[in-house]
Amino acid sequence: MLSHAEHMEKLQAREQGKTVMYKQDAWGHIETRFVRTQNVKAWEAKGFIVR
Repeated sequence: MLSHAEHMEKLQAREQGKTVMYKQDAWGHIETRFVRTQNVKAWEAKGFIVR
């Protein structure tokens, strides 16, 4: 279940033609990136995941 903020983030990203990707580091910090859809594979190679 997404929080309201996450849901709004996803909607906003979709409107911009972007995919929201996340990467969690060893300390549990989550980095969020708005990635162009054609670049998703490249970001996945860097360890980011689509949620």
